Amino acid sequence: MSYPSILTYFMDRMSGFSTNTFKLFPQNQTSAVANQIIRVTLPSNSLLDLRSFALFFSASTTGEGARLPADISTLVNRVSISIGGIELQSGFNDYNVFKHAKAVFCGHAGDPANSHPSIVREVSYVDMKGNNGTSLLTGVQPEAYPSDNNQTQFCIDNWEGFLGSLEPRLFDSSLVGDIVVSIYLADNAVLTTSKTSL
Repeated sequence: MSYPSILTYFMDRMSGFSTNTFKLFPQNQTSAVANQIIRVTLPSNSLLDLRSFALFFSASTTGEGARLPADISTLVNRVSISIGGIELQSGFNDYNVFKHAKAVFCGHAGDPANSHPSIVREVSYVDMKGNNGTSLLTGVQPEAYPSDNNQTQFCIDNWEGFLGSLEPRLFDSSLVGDIVVSIYLADNAVLTTSKTSL
């Protein structure tokens, strides 16, 4: 079987190409609360698939009846991107409201297993417990978000703006300075408080 000469040329150029997945840690801290900023520097001198950028984390709430909101990306108030210290995308406040509005028309885009797509009603799909921690049929106490062995529970992997719409999809970071993604967390008003299943 023979291949077209143009295909052979591109196959030669791609020989030795490999892909890697990197676990990046925030610049400023390993934990954050409402109204704080998480900054992550992307790898330099690499071909980056910015649409594969994902934020894995564990979350917890305090207060009687407090629950995480529908769609875990609601915890993000703004996303900005800077390259070499110059802000490329300043983002906009109420990013989470935009995400909800888009989900109404386009459907929820996150993974249902780790994006917390809806507020718990009868039985928590996070800890699988009902009212008193044993019954699966009546009411629900505040969700428990256990983090055994530092395992992450949630993930935001669908982004709007630069991270989700850059074309061409692969970006050569060797052509620019340091790329920093800043994620501004929303305040506690995005949480819901409910002592019953309603």
